[in-house]
Amino acid sequence: MQNIRNAALQACLASFILLSATPAVAQSPQPVVAPAAAGPEFLSRYDFHMAATALAIDDERFSWDSHFGGSFDVIDYVVGRLAVRADYEAVLGDELRPFDPNQGMYTLEGSFSARLRDSTELVGIFHHVSRHLSDRPKSFAIAWNEIGARIVHRVSVGTTTIDADLEGGRAVQHSSIDYRWLGEAHVLIRQPINDRLGVFALGSGQMIGVDEAVNHRGTQVGGLVEAGVRIAGRGAVLEVFAGFEGSRGSAYSVDNRTMKVRSFLAATAFACTAAAAAAAVRPPKLQYEMTTLPNGLTVVFEEDHSTPIVHLQLWYHVGSKNEKPGRTGFAHLFEHL
Repeated sequence: MQNIRNAALQACLASFILLSATPAVAQSPQPVVAPAAAGPEFLSRYDFHMAATALAIDDERFSWDSHFGGSFDVIDYVVGRLAVRADYEAVLGDELRPFDPNQGMYTLEGSFSARLRDSTELVGIFHHVSRHLSDRPKSFAIAWNEIGARIVHRVSVGTTTIDADLEGGRAVQHSSIDYRWLGEAHVLIRQPINDRLGVFALGSGQMIGVDEAVNHRGTQVGGLVEAGVRIAGRGAVLEVFAGFEGSRGSAYSVDNRTMKVRSFLAATAFACTAAAAAAAVRPPKLQYEMTTLPNGLTVVFEEDHSTPIVHLQLWYHVGSKNEKPGRTGFAHLFEHL
């Protein structure tokens, strides 16, 4: 068995995530609370992520770990949302050639949630993972399905936000793998310094229950910590971070017996990632009053004390739609008078 350097800094890499409110990490993004829509909406939110990480590990099969994929809310039904998430993980080494892609792993997830309050969601999930070798023979399927639940919560303390999620589920179907149940937890802390710059820290842990009779191993435990700087742009956010990861379940698709050593896919990390702009979060719901005056005029009143401004708009329910053929343009003319 080869040992892994448990403490080392990695080179800075380039990657980016567009149009996402979720945090960027060396793995797929952590689920976070999404604000409720004002009314039922179709395709109310979407994310895209891409990340690449150089690996500090003494194994020629593992030089790079990369992810790309996305998630979107199919329907936001106000009290919850129906969502789909997909992620593709490509693992590269230098066993046969430089940048030798030796594994490809697909994750597909469908979920539905219930908003317990503005800052908490309870989520039911169906999770599928399929593992494949690249440029190498593999005559049998490696995959599992998980049915479980996740609770997502956000706490705000001044300008600091803390996102936490706890997830657990049972492997209801598995092929060529000894998983029986899976559990994960994540905590993300973000502190803005100004409109463009902020700092963040992330901690996560994973437990995998296995059938001990298959590979003669017990419950697998792993964890990851990261900290870095978040730089916001107009259409994306760049995160530069350093981190350390403990063991991860079955690092090589067809070899899960040496998990405790070879599963350090990203033992340490110093990577560049881009996540979608935090500004992509839906604005808060407007609180307004509507009344009708005796003369038939409808008045919509919305009070906002964030700026010392009074703004008045007068709308007429008449315009070019009321013009007759051959006598058009008057509505546009009177608009400018």
